[in-house]
Amino acid sequence: MKLMLRVPVKTDFAVLSALRNDSAVQRQLMIEPRQYSPAQVRAWIRRRTTDPSGVFLVIDCSGPCGFVQLTRIDRGRGTADLGICLARSVRGKGVAAKAMGLLDLHAQKKL
Repeated sequence: MKLMLRVPVKTDFAVLSALRNDSAVQRQLMIEPRQYSPAQVRAWIRRRTTDPSGVFLVIDCSGPCGFVQLTRIDRGRGTADLGICLARSVRGKGVAAKAMGLLDLHAQKKL
C-alpha cells in the first residue's frame, strides 16, 4: 500500500471530521464522547496546523485515511507527545507502522 504524510487540504475535511467525531476513538482517548460541529472541527484543524510546537499531518493512502500529530515538541530535549488516528477501513493493515516510520523521517529532517 502506497502511503504518504502531507499537510491537510480542504478535501480532507470529511475524513478528519468523521475521525474527530468517532465516539469509539474519543473513548480510547479517555475523553467524554461528544459531537463537534463543522466550525469546531475547522478550529481544531487550524489549531493543530498552526501550533508552533506541533506537527499535524494527514496520512494519505490513495486519499486521506487518518492523521498523525506531534504536540508539545521540546527541541532541546528531543521529545514530543505523539498521536495517531486511523480510519477503521485501514486499521490492521500496517498503515500505522508505515506512518510512524514516515513521521520519524519527517521529524529527523525538519525538527
